[in-house]
Amino acid sequence: MSTTTTRRHEGRYTIGKRDNDGRYPVYVDGADTPTGYVKKMGHSAQPWRAEGGDHYAGSFPDGRAARWQACERIVDLKDVRDQADAETQRRRERATMAPEGWRFASWAEIEREGWRTVRTVARAPYVDPAAKGDRYPDTFASPVVLRCVTRLSNGHMVVSGDDGSDTPWVTGGDPAWVALGVLVPEGTPERSANAPAGPVWHVGDLLSHDATGADGVTDTHTGTVTETRTHLDTAERHVSVAFPHWTGSHHFTEPSALRAATGPYQRDAEVVGGWSVGAEAVSVTYGPTGAPFARHGVVVGFSTDPETGARMVRVTSSPVLGATPHAPEELYRPGDPRGWMPRPDLATA
Repeated sequence: MSTTTTRRHEGRYTIGKRDNDGRYPVYVDGADTPTGYVKKMGHSAQPWRAEGGDHYAGSFPDGRAARWQACERIVDLKDVRDQADAETQRRRERATMAPEGWRFASWAEIEREGWRTVRTVARAPYVDPAAKGDRYPDTFASPVVLRCVTRLSNGHMVVSGDDGSDTPWVTGGDPAWVALGVLVPEGTPERSANAPAGPVWHVGDLLSHDATGADGVTDTHTGTVTETRTHLDTAERHVSVAFPHWTGSHHFTEPSALRAATGPYQRDAEVVGGWSVGAEAVSVTYGPTGAPFARHGVVVGFSTDPETGARMVRVTSSPVLGATPHAPEELYRPGDPRGWMPRPDLATA
């Protein structure tokens, strides 16, 4: 219920003609479109209610006010929203305002140029807490010397370094935090002398890797980058790639061993002895006593035995290891008890 008895905003608003809904548009500060509306509800002594317009949405459920009081509520609504918009703009501008002696840089620049002395965003509140969209750097941490920048598959980042204390220094954040960037000294050169060399791969990139098998046949495995690590202390780049048919990711310490793929992994449609590419297979070797030793792997392709002309099934336990050819009948499905049967005939005297 309004208790205002003094006209605080007189002269700032005008009232238009009533519309088909029984509302009177209220124009504040000379606006061309209604800032809000007032509407008479009932027949009491103070029956007027205020509603916000398209640009200043909102309403006052309490309708017990005189018409001038309801109009002043519209002005109050505009002032509050304008103040909130001004604060939102200030916070967005804060994302480009670096402290004296420092300048903003993106994390991509840090990884590419090898800069190590930085100040990270210590607190990143939402620009608009109600919308929870972008963020702004409210405060910055003290200078640290970076060691490693890790990008994860979910867009988050983990950063480690040395802040001069005896305890490990680790920070990071979500994609909105990453997008804010980081501070570097204004005198930072264009490129660090120990900037990591080699290609720069990104999470989500489709890459291929070649592995030559025991039969001399080279297989091309194509997978997706799930994690990248830039080691700024040792000037190295590492990357993790997930390949079809294998669980988890495989780590590469030499990114040059990978190349950009021209397309997704193509599955070989050939079937040899009931085996198809991607099938899990167990190959068995036997010790001196005939005891079986199972080796689990995945079928990656086929080849032809140069002596017999028979089609062989090529199996490997990892996309980074070369495949070994096997006769189809020498392979077993996981869990097949025949693969665990001893071979006394192979026992040595």
